[in-house]
Amino acid sequence: MTIIDDRFDVTKEKYEQEEQDDYQPFDFNNEREDFAGMIDDFLDNYTLEKGGRRLVRKNEEIEKYRAAADSVSKGKLAAARKKKASAANSTPSSLRGLSNDVKNMKI
Repeated sequence: MTIIDDRFDVTKEKYEQEEQDDYQPFDFNNEREDFAGMIDDFLDNYTLEKGGRRLVRKNEEIEKYRAAADSVSKGKLAAARKKKASAANSTPSSLRGLSNDVKNMKI
């Protein structure tokens, strides 16, 4: 049993030493010149589906169907998408909620 413990300790020390020697903080200036372009392309053209378990290429037609379904849905996912979309296209904070207040006015 002590032999196994000794081997484990040696392996652990080697692993910790490797980890400390190779660590470098991320610096964007040290990356490839086209790295930012690749990341932007990836984020613009791909999305997660199936609850975040599958990566697929974005499809404008599917997005249209999803938006149409969300507009009539009362589900939690549709509400979250609506909230996210409204935050992206939000009006200035001073006008936020003004249209709902006007709609709810009783004349």
